[in-house]
Order: sequence, then C-alpha cells, then structure tokens
Amino acid sequence: MNAAYCRIVFLAIACYFGSIASGFSQNLVPNGGFEEYTALPNWYGEFYLATGWSNVNGNITGPPFASPDYFHTQGSVPNAFGTIAPHSGNGQMGFYTYLQVLVDAREYVSTQLTQPLVPGGVYELSFFLTNGFNGIYTARIDNIAIHFSEGPLSQNVDEVIQLTPTLEIPGVVSLPNFWQEYTFTFTATDAADHITFGNFELDATTTVQGGNTAYYFIDDIVLTPIGNVPSITGINSICQGDSTTLSAVNVSSYSWSESSNPSLIISTDSSITVSPTELTTYFLYTQEDTLSIQVTVNEIPFVDLGADTTLCEGDSYELSSMIPAATYVWQDNSSDTTFMATQTGTYWLSVEVNNCLAADTIQLLFEEPPNPNLGVDTSFCQGEVLLLNASTPNASYAWQDNSQNSNLSITQTGVYWVAVDLNGCVKADTITVTVIELPIIDLGADTILCAGDTLLIDASLANASYYWQDSSTVSSISVSETGNYWVSVEVNNCSASDSVYITFQDLPVVNLGEDTTLCESQTLSLGQTNINATYLWQDNSTNSIFKVGEPGIYWVIVTQESCSASDTIIVSDDNCMVSLELPNAFSPNDDGINDIFIPKVSEGIVSMNTIIYSRWGNLVHESNKLQIEWNGQNANDGTYFWVVSFIDIFGNNNKQKGSVTILR
Repeated sequence: MNAAYCRIVFLAIACYFGSIASGFSQNLVPNGGFEEYTALPNWYGEFYLATGWSNVNGNITGPPFASPDYFHTQGSVPNAFGTIAPHSGNGQMGFYTYLQVLVDAREYVSTQLTQPLVPGGVYELSFFLTNGFNGIYTARIDNIAIHFSEGPLSQNVDEVIQLTPTLEIPGVVSLPNFWQEYTFTFTATDAADHITFGNFELDATTTVQGGNTAYYFIDDIVLTPIGNVPSITGINSICQGDSTTLSAVNVSSYSWSESSNPSLIISTDSSITVSPTELTTYFLYTQEDTLSIQVTVNEIPFVDLGADTTLCEGDSYELSSMIPAATYVWQDNSSDTTFMATQTGTYWLSVEVNNCLAADTIQLLFEEPPNPNLGVDTSFCQGEVLLLNASTPNASYAWQDNSQNSNLSITQTGVYWVAVDLNGCVKADTITVTVIELPIIDLGADTILCAGDTLLIDASLANASYYWQDSSTVSSISVSETGNYWVSVEVNNCSASDSVYITFQDLPVVNLGEDTTLCESQTLSLGQTNINATYLWQDNSTNSIFKVGEPGIYWVIVTQESCSASDTIIVSDDNCMVSLELPNAFSPNDDGINDIFIPKVSEGIVSMNTIIYSRWGNLVHESNKLQIEWNGQNANDGTYFWVVSFIDIFGNNNKQKGSVTILR
C-alpha cells in the first residue's frame, strides 16, 4: 500500500547568531527511519531493538511500563494499535500519549543526536505522524511535542515529564489512515544532544477526542542544519582498514585534532584523511567555532561457512552466517540468511553490513550412506537378552557405550544407538528397549497355624493372571489344611512364581469332665498333663492340676505350640443350705427367653457382689443385686468371667468365680 501524507511546516525563530557544529548537512538523528535493528521485533514493547532508540525511564527490557513499540515489516508483531505500512522502508515506532485507565501515563521515544546542536544555529526538523487505521486506540489529543535536551530526559516509571517542550504541534492531531509530514525550522538555544517525542502535559491540560487511549506512529525523522553553517563534510562511517577524508566548510582557519588527545594538532589543512581503528571524534578548531564529527569504524563481518564437509546422500546441510542487520548473496543469487544444500558442489556466501563486505566458500561432498536398522522399539521380560545387529560390510561402528562391534547384547531398559561409518559417510539408528520387570510375588514365609483356623494367601497384582497348584485362576485362596501352596503370576506377558508351606497344628486336648457336685470336706482334682503345654486357670494359677475343695465354676486354658484350647466345669453342693448357681450362657436378643444373666439357684445368700470380666481381664459389669440382672449391654458374643462375693446366712464370706457365654 502506498502511504499518502500531508506536509505541514512550522517556522520557529530562525535568526543566525553563530556557527553550527555539524557533519555536512547529514541527518543528526541516527536511524531516523527505524530501518536499523539489532534483532527483528516479535512482540510489543521492544523499542530497544531499533538501533539507537530508547525510552526515558531506564526500562530497557520492554513491557510492562512506558515501553514504545517497534514495528518492522519483517518482524512478527501484530499491529493491533492501527495497522498501517511504514511511511518509507520497513520500520516505524509507535507510542501512546494518553491512557484514561492510567492517570497521567505517558510513553516517550528518544535518541541521542550524532552531535550536539550549536547555540544560535538554525536547524530544520521534519517527521511523519499517523494514527493508522482499524486500531483499538481511537482517541486523538493535542500537546504532541518535541524536546531537545542536554543529556537524556528522565521518567519515573510512566509518569508525565512536565516541562515546556522545544517544539509543539498546535491543536488536536487527528491523522487516521494517512501519514502527515511536520516540518519545524528553529534556532538552537543550547548544546542539546538528545531529542524526545511525546506529550509533556498532564491529563488535566490535554484535550482528548474520540476515545480513551491516544496512540501515534512516527517515521522518517530528519534533523539538519541549514544556512551557511560552519561544518565538517566527509564519510563518517567506514569499514575496518579503510580511510575517509574530512573537509572543513564555511570556516577561515583549520586546526584538526582527535578525541584521544584533543590538545594535539594533527593537521592545519582544510582537509585530512584519517584511518581510525575504533569510534573516534575529530575536532576542528576555527576562528568561528569548534566543530566535531564522529567517525564510526564498522567491523568487517565475519563469515565462516565451516570446513569442507562430506555428507550422506539424502541428507541436507544448512549453511548459515547469522549476522544482525546484514544483507546476503549466495552463489545462486538468493538472499536468505540460510541456504540448504542437498547436492555435491561449491557453495559461497557474500555478506554486507554497514557497507562492509566479506565472503566465504565451502565444498560439500554427498556420499552414499550406510543403512543401519536396529528395528522398531521393543520390549522383553527381565532375564532375557536382545541382540542388536548393525552389520554392514566394510563399515566401522560406534555404539552409545563406545563399543565397536557390529552387534550389541541388551539386558536393560534404555535408548540404544549405533553410528555406522562407511567410507566416511556416517548414518545412525536408534531403538528404545524396555525391559519389563517380572511381577514381584511373595506368599510369605512358611507358617504354622492352629487346627480350625484359615489363612488367606493373596497374590493380587494389577492387570495380572494367576495359576495355583490346584489349577484355580483367582488372585487369592483360603487354606485350612497342611500342604505346599504355589502360584504363577503373569503381568504384561512376563511371569514369576512363589510357594509357601502351611502347617496346621492340632489343638491340645482339654477335658475337665462333666459338671459335678461337691459335698463339704470333699476335694476334686481337675486337669491332665500335656507335654510342652502351659496352663492358665480361672484363678490365674498355672499348674497342670487344680485342686477343688468348694463348689464353683472352674476353667482352664491350655496352650501347646501356640495353639490353645479351654474347658469349664461347674462344681456345686446340693446338700448345703447355702447355694448359688449361675448359668454359663444367656442370649440377650430381646426375644423374652433367657435375655438376662441371673442365678439359676440362689439359696442362703444375704448380700452379693458380682464382677464380670472379659477373657482379657477387662471389667465389663459390676452388680450388688442378689439377682445380678446383667442384660449383656455393650458386650459382644463370647465368653466372660465372673467373680461373685457373697455373705451367706451363717455370716460366712464366700467367693465364686466362673464364666458365662453370650449367644445372641
């Protein structure tokens, strides 16, 4: 698209009172068209990529604060603020001058002049502005201004820099869809060396029309001295090893020096030829003024395409020499930064940066490659071996472990590769091998259990299949007989097995006999001796034989080889006037039958205390009632032991112990 533009000329005080230290009417604004860059922009806020340009708040890394936007036609920044092509060339800069959502927020664009202004010198400043079109920011404002300063301006974050600008565009600047040129002629009042564009007024004194954010694009900024201004002419940008001739214009005397020793006069001729090796400032002392010019020494670009190379047919080789802001010419006259070579031949590249030229050449030879094939990625079970074979006649080999055989044995998970070298042409292949771990099966140690017990043998694993010694295919089995039990478990086609031997030990034989009666002065021996057994009687005694001399409930627990059995006997005295007999079981299930633990026989008893324990000795219930009346509340089914202390009608203290079983 061709950008239309208008030109507006502003005339400031143009009186000539002195000389201008300039460089032959060249543009004093470096990179005024934003064509030079250190890298192409790829997002907003990358003003610093335009060579020589900055904002004024010290934030040199871009967003989020007061960061103008650099746009380039070869960059990738979407111009959402008002799409428009640059006025000329490829670059332009954008900046906001009013934000309703951030009070007194401003962006400024600034650069250092190539040389300071001369007080009293007459200059012309021109530039192009536009709002673009189809942008998201539609406001238009006044107070668009330019300020020349000695040294850079300073801004805190994104605040307004309040000052009286050197130059200002009158009225509201509304430039939708086209570029407009503004030209100012003015007389310098000081030796300013920086130029800054932006809005230097507060929001309160800024006129805003048509929106809540004002955004402007700027391009082609030119600042030149005019009139018969004393100046220095000559090429001020050379390549390393070159020279340039500097000439004095509109002066009557000549004394030259340079920045390494300004007091040393190196020539009194009107022109000098210099060959600096680095950036150097040359001074011209005249009767009219002291002038200066900077000569920039540009590095000759370093171009290295690498050593001559042999490659494999079918491959490609990228030739490149990434030099910022360079132009490229390849052997086929293409101009990309890279060239993809696929055939044998001679390739060369010529690179130009800042009018400095360099070149390099490379020979590429494409040989027929070997074709190693390790196969597709695979897996196998732990304990197996995979043989990788890369055999190729007359070739050499390099595996990932530095071995050099034609084959490799694999036993572990990993990524394996081989590079095969055939006549200097190397081709590689890679395979990923997964060694599947065998399922971990542990049925536990061989175990001894008691007769009547059961054991759950569990081999459960995720996504597994099972085969037991009895041909069952479940994940777990329940066993109750002595024997050897084994299982084979398969996961992901890999299997492992384990076995366990389970012994069920017989319970000890315990028999205290049938319930019986015992008359006064009689005794009764309970129990029998079992080899390697231990005993626990109702009174916590541990002998194998227990002597009974009075009525009561007697029980014993016999333990032999970790297995226990018990028996209980009730001994009563039917011929005595004092008698207490308790049931050995009751069923508190609220069916009205045998729901309460009460004496079956209770004779000759005046008072009675009953304490009931669990088989572990925990107190479960206590009662002072003659009928006890325990309803089994909060007690589980099982056997409980009771101790009854009572006083009979003869005033004798008596105690009975026994057990009762709850059966609901």
